[in-house]
Amino acid sequence: MRVMLRALQQGDRPHVYELLQDDAVMTFIGPRQVLSDAQAHDWFEQNMQSPERYAVALKDSNELIGFCGIKKIDGIDDFGYFFRKAFWGKGL
Repeated sequence: MRVMLRALQQGDRPHVYELLQDDAVMTFIGPRQVLSDAQAHDWFEQNMQSPERYAVALKDSNELIGFCGIKKIDGIDDFGYFFRKAFWGKGL
């Protein structure tokens, strides 16, 4: 399974909502709770306008797997990633 990094695309919206509204995924990131439809919409729109991370997608199909990037936390660069649950345990 080969992946690529790219910018977020409008067609990614359903997969982004799936990711942001999954209890298991959100246990590890952000507010530590699933986002409502309105919150997921706002997150998507903000990241379309001002991307803070790279989209990770399957190279063959361009399907969104999740995101990765570097964010400053307490003044220290921190690399992080989060993937849709369907892609956990795949050796990515």
